[in-house]
Amino acid sequence: EGAELTLTRVQQAGHQIGTSQIQLAKNARVKTAALFTGGALARHEANVVFGGQGAHAELHSAVLGRGENHADFTYVIDHQMPETTSNTSAYNVLDGASRGVFQGKVIVRKDAQHVDAQMQTRAMMLSEGAEMDAKPELEIYADDVICAHGSAIGELDKEALFFLRSRGLDEASARYLLVAGFVEQVLSHIDDETMA
Repeated sequence: EGAELTLTRVQQAGHQIGTSQIQLAKNARVKTAALFTGGALARHEANVVFGGQGAHAELHSAVLGRGENHADFTYVIDHQMPETTSNTSAYNVLDGASRGVFQGKVIVRKDAQHVDAQMQTRAMMLSEGAEMDAKPELEIYADDVICAHGSAIGELDKEALFFLRSRGLDEASARYLLVAGFVEQVLSHIDDETMA
């Protein structure tokens, strides 16, 4: 009870495949942040079970995909107890022929009242050959909850790019700033300043 865990993963090369099984007791907290910047394959699955009231989980991932790399994140967040909270976010920036996959499911059990669960996935597509597959889901059996999920996939904002260019930035610097601002949504959750 009351335990806290922060797990940060960074992948810059190679293959990385992993599974996390997390059981949260009363008032326990877990925060995970994954940053994928290179390598051929990243696949991570996390299963979080809320076994005690007052537990909280945050799962965040950021992908900077290029070439033909593949990054796949699957999260199952199972709220079995009342008064628990979760926040899940996945941000993907995809270029070349890279592929991002996000599968997320929030389950709220019948007796798990007063749950607050938020899940969102966003993708910025930098090339026509890039691909993003997103499937956020809610499975709710309780009636007194605050739950939301969403997905947005789009290109680099041309108006924002034009604005930055009109202020004297070259195109590469303007694109870099827009991508950095997008990924900052996940990096802000990393507590270790040497990694962020």
